[in-house]
Amino acid sequence: MNLKEILKSKLENNYQNLDTIGKIVYIYKKLCEVFQYDCRWYWAIDDQPLQIEIYERKLDIENLEDIKVVCTSFSDIYCNIVNSLLTKEEDYDISMPYGELSHCYSITQLMDGTTIEVDPIDGTDDFLNVKKGLPFRGLKIYTREDDGEYLLEKAMYDINYTKQNLYLKYLHLVRDELIEEKSNITTNRLFHFFIDTTNFSTLGIKETNDLFLLTIKQTMNQDAKSLNFKRLVLYDNENKKVNLLYQVPKDENEVEYYSLTTKEDKISWQKVEEPIPEYIENSNYHFVEEDKVKFLTKKTSPISKM
Repeated sequence: MNLKEILKSKLENNYQNLDTIGKIVYIYKKLCEVFQYDCRWYWAIDDQPLQIEIYERKLDIENLEDIKVVCTSFSDIYCNIVNSLLTKEEDYDISMPYGELSHCYSITQLMDGTTIEVDPIDGTDDFLNVKKGLPFRGLKIYTREDDGEYLLEKAMYDINYTKQNLYLKYLHLVRDELIEEKSNITTNRLFHFFIDTTNFSTLGIKETNDLFLLTIKQTMNQDAKSLNFKRLVLYDNENKKVNLLYQVPKDENEVEYYSLTTKEDKISWQKVEEPIPEYIENSNYHFVEEDKVKFLTKKTSPISKM
């Protein structure tokens, strides 16, 4: 798709009355709706050529086929689009990548000294937040009058981004309904409700995992780790794919296992029936320990805490 032309047409036909900040917020929102985080950057630890490729990748926004990005590629896309589409705005100055090798983001400067920082990845989860109508966390506005929060709220109102926290309210309704149906919520029941009813169509693996953690937190008032969910990250060096293996409490004494991966770029949950050691031994995947950021040996316990 021609992402640049789509955004240009939308701004000209539907949002021509927006001020510059409003147009920037709209562009940011649309980019977060389109793109997903390429989690191989974080988990393909022994595949340095792939990591270099991902880091240096330049996507063609006029003929977009790949929607997986990391900080470098997103910053490149964002700066390319806003510098192209907003250059005629009287108060617009420039947008540029900013940061260092470990992480970069974008900064937009306006003529009046306003600075807009854009980072949908580093601790912000905006690829998920925007898709689920939650408040932005990765776009911040700094002005001389210190009214950046007001300007952001106004811009979101102007682009009709009015469903903030709607998904959280939905999760609270889910919690209330499950409690009403059955005096308490079992973690296993909630897990199956999540994978059976959630719309994953616009999400990648990272966004799906983040949504699962958010769902657990909002419905159980506890994090997944304290509820004895465990997760193993597996990276398939041959096929360049990430697979998350979840250990799900079934009852006080039993557990079951589900894998989260993608098939034809769509999220796929599958129950793992084989004994876990055999499942891992017969797969192409290697263990990745997130906390230590290194590969585990096959002698190590196959499931790590979330």
